[in-house]
Amino acid sequence: MRNQILSTLFLIFLLISCTQKNESIPISNQQMLEIAFYYGQHHFQSETEINLLKKHKIKSASVLIERISKNETDSVTYLSYNNKGQITSRVTTECTTVGCLPYIIRQEFVYDKDRIKQLNDYTFKYKYDSVIDYWSVTDTNKLLLFDWEDYTYDADTAWVESGAFTWKHLINEQGNVLRKLHGAKATNQNAISNYIYSDSSIVTKIKNTSHDSVFVHLLTVTDDNKILETIDFGEDRFFEREYIFDSRGLLSELLNYLNGELTSKTKIKYLRL
Repeated sequence: MRNQILSTLFLIFLLISCTQKNESIPISNQQMLEIAFYYGQHHFQSETEINLLKKHKIKSASVLIERISKNETDSVTYLSYNNKGQITSRVTTECTTVGCLPYIIRQEFVYDKDRIKQLNDYTFKYKYDSVIDYWSVTDTNKLLLFDWEDYTYDADTAWVESGAFTWKHLINEQGNVLRKLHGAKATNQNAISNYIYSDSSIVTKIKNTSHDSVFVHLLTVTDDNKILETIDFGEDRFFEREYIFDSRGLLSELLNYLNGELTSKTKIKYLRL
């Protein structure tokens, strides 16, 4: 029943959102790569995406993830943006995933001089009748803080610290993340990600300090409106993801494949207010 309700809400959002035909893409290959890269980065938002959201006066978006094998909704996320195109809040409802997080959370972004200063994760004190009611809650007196991330910046380095983890990002003059060090406080385990950029690709090499294996993520331009991500996990497990853009240059759809079989798809719809 919950999946049916969420799917219906997404269809309503689709109907009232700005529709755009899939024509030529008004951004460069490098900008498409940037948007796809930062979609997978937890801590930062693509500058190209920020500028596009501001240009088209986008104030919110919905993200629906569907699991193909079981024909069910995996999660629904509602995003809010300010007039500058910066994300201000994110409400995610997990429908099927079993994990350590609550099934619905609200994240609030705090800015200082146009850079993220803090990210606060909340659950809800009260139960509401519909997902839209959860989306509408902004009063922190009705929320329960359960995690946070503090951001600090110094020249070419950005640090992020939460209750359980730390992240250190090395950033070049062009604003590209060159290296990320991710540490778990409880176990002292660390992972190092190195990023290599070219005109048509971004390569990510991830090494966990607890073992010798190196995972390689590859983002490449495939045609005028798609980016392909590939990851070879070994043991006959090969992951692919297609990033598809609309005629404004905004990310509109993602298709996930495992060993060539479509496993899930993500639909993103934008709303102007």
